[in-house]
Amino acid sequence: MDTEYNMHIQKHTWDLVLATPEMNVMDSMWVYDIKWDGDGNRVRDKARLVGKDYTQQLRINYNETWVAVTRLESVRMMAAIAASMDLHLWQIDFVSAYLNSKTKEDIYMHQLEGYAIPGEEDKVCKLVHTIYGTMQGAYDWFEMLAKMYDDLGYYMSQADPCVRTKWEEDGSFTITDTYMDDVWGT
Repeated sequence: MDTEYNMHIQKHTWDLVLATPEMNVMDSMWVYDIKWDGDGNRVRDKARLVGKDYTQQLRINYNETWVAVTRLESVRMMAAIAASMDLHLWQIDFVSAYLNSKTKEDIYMHQLEGYAIPGEEDKVCKLVHTIYGTMQGAYDWFEMLAKMYDDLGYYMSQADPCVRTKWEEDGSFTITDTYMDDVWGT
């Protein structure tokens, strides 16, 4: 938990502000996971801070809730293209992806149990970046990723917004496919 908490501090995920009665202050919780390697050996334990999105209110704490989930047909298409052209497939897992996108709405969260700043226990966290477990976290992340793709000259598929392509002058190309915070490509 300390590693995750310190990452939030390093990324400046929130500012502490005084709580007011009109604020809808969200709770959070820790979600635990065990990471295993390909041989079934325990590699590490992981804790992730997540918001309790069911306490958020539509049009107050969030507006959009879309999640980037590619179509199965798109995955098959990319694999077929790679196989037919003898291309390599690659995969990227963005570390703490949601923490890279800024919030658009005012989202307040109670300070974490065991991590409240001494002398500032009456303050709450105003999120600067989205976190996992918020209604708009996935949407904000995908919107930021889409802007990066656009800036790099990629085109979005009309059939699947999770698929992006880029053609180079030498005839080479890249196809990427997004599933939440994972990207596959060839």
